[in-house]
Amino acid sequence: MFTKTSTFLRDHLTPINTLVLPFTVLNGFLDFLGDAFTSLRYVVFTVIGMIFIVMTTLAIKEKRQAAQANGLAEQAPARWNRPFTRVLAALLGASALFGGISLAYASKGGVAANAYPPLKDVQQAMLGVLLDVKADTTVIKDGVEKISRQMENPRAQLKSRGYEVTSHGLFEAIKQRDEEAVALFSAARLRVDQPEPLGFLLDSYWDAKIAALLTEEMFTDESACINKQGAGSQEITMYLGMYMHNLRPDQPEKAETFKRLCKSALVRESLERRVQTMPETGENPELLAQYRWALNYLSK
Repeated sequence: MFTKTSTFLRDHLTPINTLVLPFTVLNGFLDFLGDAFTSLRYVVFTVIGMIFIVMTTLAIKEKRQAAQANGLAEQAPARWNRPFTRVLAALLGASALFGGISLAYASKGGVAANAYPPLKDVQQAMLGVLLDVKADTTVIKDGVEKISRQMENPRAQLKSRGYEVTSHGLFEAIKQRDEEAVALFSAARLRVDQPEPLGFLLDSYWDAKIAALLTEEMFTDESACINKQGAGSQEITMYLGMYMHNLRPDQPEKAETFKRLCKSALVRESLERRVQTMPETGENPELLAQYRWALNYLSK
């Protein structure tokens, strides 16, 4: 009798000591969540209950098969009837039962908080911190996703920086020497339809790095160089003067930028007229040499 008792205790105490602590912690934690994460807790306890049913069914089936094969003789425990498996199944069953009770008391904070009210204050304080962190994490995640979308959308980035996605907005970026904004205008494939950006870049706000960021695709429209349709004669004359003044042999970068971006033939035509008429009027020979150089450069 003593030997059987010792054997039973030895076989069952080890799995009990091994499994009781983690099951106690798991059930205590899930119960402590109260009415938070109810769906998750329901899934966990349901899975535990299903495992318990499967293990119990297999153990009963295994024992019946052993009895049928060997009469009524007592057999050694097999796979589903070992001490460790029995203890595990018992704890699973107890957890499933406790989970049902805990979910029933979820609105009251769970079994422990309902039985011991002072615990409820601690529970609410800790869950409040947890849910606040979750909410903050959601806000941060939404913010990061919004920034990521803006990084992928140059037009949105330009608007966030205070620029209109127009020719005037590009002019403002050039005026402020904002290389990043100019690069965004290029990435946005803005079609320039006013002469402001190119004219004032060459005449007043020259920057070789910014000039290199401007693409020919942006300046396919003739009005990006000379706006013959919407501008008056004085404005056209002003921009022609700007361009001709900056087409100089001592400023090759400006000349290259103009030739690359300006799609209007009006400047070359104006240079041709000046070159033809200036010798007759006896105007500045240095200016005449400059115009001849510019006409020759644009004609190549």
